[in-house]
Amino acid sequence: MPPDDGKDAMKSCGESLVSKRCSHASGPIYKYAASFRTVCMSSNRSLVAKVASTVRILGKTHIGRGSQIHDFVTIYPRVRIGLDTEVFENAVLGRPPRGTRALARAVSPKILPTSIGDFCVISPHATIFTDVRIGDGTLIGDGASVRERARIGKDCIVGHCAAVSYNVRIGNGTKIMDGTYISGNSTVGSGVFIGMLVSTSNDNHMGTEGYSEKVVQGPTIEDDVRIGQGSCILPRIRVGQGSIIGAGAVVTKDVPPYSLAMGMPARVVRSLKEGSKSARKDRYSVPVPPNHACKVGGP
Repeated sequence: MPPDDGKDAMKSCGESLVSKRCSHASGPIYKYAASFRTVCMSSNRSLVAKVASTVRILGKTHIGRGSQIHDFVTIYPRVRIGLDTEVFENAVLGRPPRGTRALARAVSPKILPTSIGDFCVISPHATIFTDVRIGDGTLIGDGASVRERARIGKDCIVGHCAAVSYNVRIGNGTKIMDGTYISGNSTVGSGVFIGMLVSTSNDNHMGTEGYSEKVVQGPTIEDDVRIGQGSCILPRIRVGQGSIIGAGAVVTKDVPPYSLAMGMPARVVRSLKEGSKSARKDRYSVPVPPNHACKVGGP
């Protein structure tokens, strides 16, 4: 396709965006045509991305080659989608937060850059807020929510209907299973496994003292920790590296590294040998094979 002359080419029918310009990091801005659109980055047909005709792109967006954007996705301005990434139906990318006076924490409606890495999958009905960074090879599950200022490493899983709240830091190779809630201002290390329906919290005053980031702090979960299904981890708790939290535990005190903690409230029942299976390092440093991406583009 010929290069754009620098002006937006956009025609719309109802909520369906028919044409908009898209950029590639290594080249000039090009425009793509209507239908189940093929975004052409050059005359080379291998350098393309597919964007459904019902996708709404609300501002300047980068879509990497080989990526596929399915029906009814909404993409806010300043979103960057990497190579060979697939975004499924009804996902929302780059959404700014919107609060009311009922909130103790002030939120800004400002739209900041949002980055989704290479070889990622964003599942149906997932919502990625503005100012989020998602590393290569990460999967965001159906109906999951990733709030503003969150940082998620490479090769992670955020499961079905899981919620990663604001200002959360998650390392590489971490798996957060279905229905789990990671509270705002929490830190999760690399190689962590968090089972289904785990809850974390960040405010011992339960909202009665207003909001301050110095006071409202979630737990710190260090590298290689495993947390069983249905556990609850209270504010400002530190779970040490390589530890295991048993299913249904209520963690009210710090857990030392390489410990097994169980019960309500959780108590350390024994120590784990450092370097055991609970601390399998480097398992999250797996290169993505070249054929990992879906084949997209026109014939």
